[in-house]
Amino acid sequence: MASTIIIYEGDGTTTDFTVPFDYLKKSFVTVRLGTGNTLTGGDYGDTGSDYYFLDKTTIRLKVAPASGESLTIRRYTSATERVVTFKDASILKATDLDTSQVQALHIAEEGRDIRGISQRGDHRRSGHVQDRERKDEADRRKMQSHGDDTGTSSFAGSEAERK
Repeated sequence: MASTIIIYEGDGTTTDFTVPFDYLKKSFVTVRLGTGNTLTGGDYGDTGSDYYFLDKTTIRLKVAPASGESLTIRRYTSATERVVTFKDASILKATDLDTSQVQALHIAEEGRDIRGISQRGDHRRSGHVQDRERKDEADRRKMQSHGDDTGTSSFAGSEAERK
C-alpha cells in the first residue's frame, strides 16, 4: 500500500479517520469523497469546514461518507511553497535543514506512490494519471495500426501525427 495515500470505505456512520503518514503542514493533506469531491479542511476543532483535525493523526468529517463511498486521504506536499527558507548570513539550524530535507523526501515519496498506483491499474487513480493513460493507449493503438504490435515505437509518421 502507498505510504502517502490511504483509501477508506464509508459505512454511513464513521466520521473519524486516521491519517497514517507524516506531513509538514495540514494544508498538504487532502481529503476526497468518491472520485472527485475534494473536501475543505480546517484547523483543530474548526467545525465550519467539511473536516477538521482532532489531532496530528486523526481527522473528523462533518458528515460520514455513505456506505460504500470511498474516502481518500492523501498527502500533496507543495514543491513551490517552501516550509523553510534560508537567507544569506543567517544561522543554519539542524531542524531547518532537516525540515527542508523532509519536504524533498515527501515530494519524492508522493511521486513514487502516484507511479505505483498507475502501474497497479488502480481504478481510483487521479484524473491527470487517467488522462495520460488514455493518451498512451491511443498512441499504442496507432502504432499497432501501423504494423507494430509490440508496444515499442517504430512509427515513422510526422511529429504532428505522433501527438
